[in-house]
Formats: sequence, structure tokens, C-alpha cells
Amino acid sequence: MTAESDRRARLELLLSEDPGAARERAHSEVDRLTQGRAVVLHGCGQMGLKLAHVLADAAVPAIAFCDSDVRKQGTSIGGVEILSPAAAVERFGDVAAFVVSKWSPGDGFLDVERQLVDLGAQIVVPLPVFMWRYPEPMLPHYLFSLPEALLAFAGEISVAYGLLGDDESREQFLGQLEWRLRLDYHALAAPLPLSMQYFEPGVISLSDHESFVDCGAFDGDTLRSFLRQSRGAFERVYAFEPDPDTFARLSGYRSGLPAEVRQRITVADVAVGDSPCVLHFDAAGSTSARLTDTGGTEVRCVRLDDAVERASYIKMDIEGAETGAILGARRLIADSVTRLAVSLYHTPTDFFRLVTLVHSLKPDATLRCRGYEVDGLDFVLYATQG
Repeated sequence: MTAESDRRARLELLLSEDPGAARERAHSEVDRLTQGRAVVLHGCGQMGLKLAHVLADAAVPAIAFCDSDVRKQGTSIGGVEILSPAAAVERFGDVAAFVVSKWSPGDGFLDVERQLVDLGAQIVVPLPVFMWRYPEPMLPHYLFSLPEALLAFAGEISVAYGLLGDDESREQFLGQLEWRLRLDYHALAAPLPLSMQYFEPGVISLSDHESFVDCGAFDGDTLRSFLRQSRGAFERVYAFEPDPDTFARLSGYRSGLPAEVRQRITVADVAVGDSPCVLHFDAAGSTSARLTDTGGTEVRCVRLDDAVERASYIKMDIEGAETGAILGARRLIADSVTRLAVSLYHTPTDFFRLVTLVHSLKPDATLRCRGYEVDGLDFVLYATQG
């Protein structure tokens, strides 16, 4: 059996699960992994607090938090004390299941599991199994959904897999699928260096005549990488960032650049989408800021096809708004010189639907995907000519 036929067999096996069986498996996973023990929540940030409320409402409250932030240790939330990981394991390691109740870059489940086991914890459980158990208040969340919901798109997922242009992409795509369906963290590829994100060697090479469009420019983090990789040899940069606080940092960074570089960089505090309009925005001043129906900040939205005359490379990391932004850039994307880098992890369907969408607009492009973070985050689609 060839490597590709083996991958195809894995794909078919994953997608052939009966949705009803998947529903039952997902619902019972908490019981199987926790073995009926009380739980300690490792991490009392946004996700930890949300899970704590869900468990309290379900009459199975957590018996403690633990957190590596020394500023939180020795305090309490809602009467539940916050301990250091070492103290929590010393007290509860042989009687409780430790739930890694956070999902953030640079802090993957397998690493935290190893730390807790080394301290003496007997059972360590990932957060998503509780999302499966209590889906109504917790799902969908970014790239994660119920297995049965994902299996409903089996045909589309198979098509997207077939559009990928190299073995590494197909392997990473399969790993993402297996993790989302089965929570096998070992199926995920080891993250590639973040310094190479959007400028992956062998996939993206820069010329001296780039017109780079940065959608979701944040505080200039990708712009910094672009300037470093291009060594300042480029024609234009257009950077779009709608979050007011983050845009201020982006503008400050641009202002500090040499005049000769600065005059070739345009920054705009607008969102990008498939039609010009005014949208609501949840301004967080962080990488999690996103367009919402209820956001308290109004932002102007533009089509890239209207705002940019020429683009040789477009990057999109815009918290779930990628579909609209792609549709608003049909003209630019259709140009054979335009390459794309698009985030695939902000909604549960992005990792396959954006592949097929980009292919429909750029059928001759080679499509590749690479991952740059732990636990499914920073999964990126590249579209290039050749």
C-alpha cells in the first residue's frame, strides 16, 4: 500500500463513522476519561471560568482551580480556591481528574498533561471533551464542534482533501480531521516555527516587487516578518486592522519606520468583506478581536477589490471573516500573480470550505496547508502558482 492509498483509507474510515455512534461517543467521553472523579480545572482564564459555570449549572462543580499565574494563586473565584499546580496535585492528584481548561497559543494540551503527570496527577483530561458533553453553552468554539456535525460534511471534506497539492498538506489535513473527530492530539503535526508563518520556505518566496496585503494586521507582527523577509525591497504594503486599540499600535509601529519604508506602507482601520458596509466589531485589543452581531464598536468594511489596485500576496487572519474577505477579492485573487495565505481555524468548517472556495476562484493554483501552533491553531492555507 502506498502512502497516499494509506491516507485515503484513513480518510474514508474517519468519515464513515455513523453520526449516531459519534454522538454517543462524544457524550460519553467525559465519563470514560474522568472515571467519575471530581474535577480540578487547570486554568482560570476565560475558558476555565466558562467551564466552571457550566459544571456548576450541571450540579457537578469543580472542587478547585489551579493556575501557573502566581498572582492568582491563593485567591478564589466564586468560592472555589485557586492553587498552584503543584499544590493542587499534592492535594487532589490521586482523587480528582485534572481538566486542562484553557485553549491558547503556546500552551498545548500534551505539554500541560506532561507537566501535571510529572507532578503526580493520575488523570488529565482535555477541555474539548467537556465541550462535547455540554455543547449548547460551549459549541461551536473556533475550529471545534461536535463530531456528528463535522461528519455531516463528509463529502465536502473528501473533496477538499483531494485538492491539496502535496503529501505534507494531506498529512496535516488528515491530522486535523482525526483530532477534531477523535481528540487524538498525537495525530496533529508538530507545529512549524512561528517565525516562518506566512513565509514558509519552499512555499512562499518574495520578489523585489511585492504588493503585500495584510488583512488582520494586528499590531504589525506579520508586517515585521514581511519587512525582515523582504529586506525592505518591495513596492507596496496595505495593512488592514479594524480594532481601534490594535490599530493604534500598528500605526505607531509604522510611524517609527524609516521614511523611505513608511511611505510605501498604507494602514487602514477598516475590516474587509464581500460588500462595503458598516459592521459591528468586538474590539478586544488582542488577536481574538472579531466581527460580531452584537459588538460595541462600529467599523467600516471595504472590498479588497475596491481598496487595492494590485496584489501579489494577500494574507488573511481575520477571526472567521475570511469567507467574505475572499469573495470581496475575486478580481485580485483571479490574477495569476496573486498568492494567498488564509487562516483555516476560526470556524469548524473553514479547514475544508476555504480550500474549495479558493480553488473555485483560482483553479490552477497549488494549494498547501501548514500548521504553526499547538492544538489545531494557526492552521494556514497557501495558494501559489506552482
